[in-house]
Amino acid sequence: MNIVLGCTLLIACTLIGKYSTSKYKKRVDFFEEFIRFNNVLKRNLHFKRENILKLLDYNTKNQEFSATLKSVKLKICGISRDRIYIPEFIEERDFFTSYFDCLGLDCSVGELDLLNEYELISNEKLLKIKDNCSKFSKLGSKLGFSAGMVVMILLL
Repeated sequence: MNIVLGCTLLIACTLIGKYSTSKYKKRVDFFEEFIRFNNVLKRNLHFKRENILKLLDYNTKNQEFSATLKSVKLKICGISRDRIYIPEFIEERDFFTSYFDCLGLDCSVGELDLLNEYELISNEKLLKIKDNCSKFSKLGSKLGFSAGMVVMILLL
């Protein structure tokens, strides 16, 4: 009985450790989606010149990024005066807030320079976040497994 309970706790602790570091994976996904969206905006400035509100209907599988774009659209339309939604796991709130506040400016040359600058910054941040993700996701699983082993040994 103790072995079954110990194995269950071992698995639970490992999963808790892995889950506690999942915010790094979410940050990587959010930044990758942001970079894709930024590239869509840059292509639009070069070729299509569509309205920014149409571009904010960008089709994404990332629910958090989609919610951010919806809040930006509501703010631009004047429907909402709330702050732009930035998920809790994103530490770079000022970076994204300033980016989304600058969308839809009239000067296409200035906006293109701004989008290029944000792309460079976000690529650097993405590399750091990916590095942290690879380090800490393994660390969380290992710590969870270690804690589970300690509990299992104490039960035996």
